[in-house]
Amino acid sequence: MSKHLTTTSYAVLAQVAVRPWSTYELARQRVRYFRYVWPRAESAIYREAKRLASMGLISGRREYTGKRARTIYSITEKGKQELRAWLGTPVSPFAMDFEAMIRLFVAPLGT
Repeated sequence: MSKHLTTTSYAVLAQVAVRPWSTYELARQRVRYFRYVWPRAESAIYREAKRLASMGLISGRREYTGKRARTIYSITEKGKQELRAWLGTPVSPFAMDFEAMIRLFVAPLGT
């Protein structure tokens, strides 16, 4: 397992393991399915896809709609191995930052 990969890296790998996506589609799917458990800026998804491609974990192919080009990313065998290795590791400790719960806890101290 690579020490250079982040949760965002593995989330993108998992997405392209399901099916090939463009970066625009990856960002849309993140909003649709993961926005509450994996909050990331769209720009982070675009950067991560390029980084994973440069590492050989995903591969991109150019596709055209008229003159407009887009890159469709798919997971490589190396990427599948990396994802499998990560799935076999212990999960990081749960952490949640939820201001409303803190306010409820200390509400008796207010007026």
